[in-house]
Amino acid sequence: MVQFQYTLQTQMKRLAMATKHFNHQFNDALDDIERRLHAIGRNFTQLCNETKVSRATPNRWKRQMPKTVDIVARMQQTLVEWEAEHAAATAIPGEGS
Repeated sequence: MVQFQYTLQTQMKRLAMATKHFNHQFNDALDDIERRLHAIGRNFTQLCNETKVSRATPNRWKRQMPKTVDIVARMQQTLVEWEAEHAAATAIPGEGS
């Protein structure tokens, strides 16, 4: 049981770090787009109009992780929990503790 708790906690920490890293990369990508637009005399409004994206969307993404990405992160978290539960349920008593 101790091994199960350690594995679950370790997996959860790794997932939280990966999500935080992705969020940082995502915001960096938006900042990069903005810098590149500025360098060619364009702006986010023009890009959003051209790509049929609401102008408020990139601003919302900067404030909060996109809903789809958040859903995938929650799915990954649940899977990690299930994997840890499965590992604990199928472990041979006395091994790995």
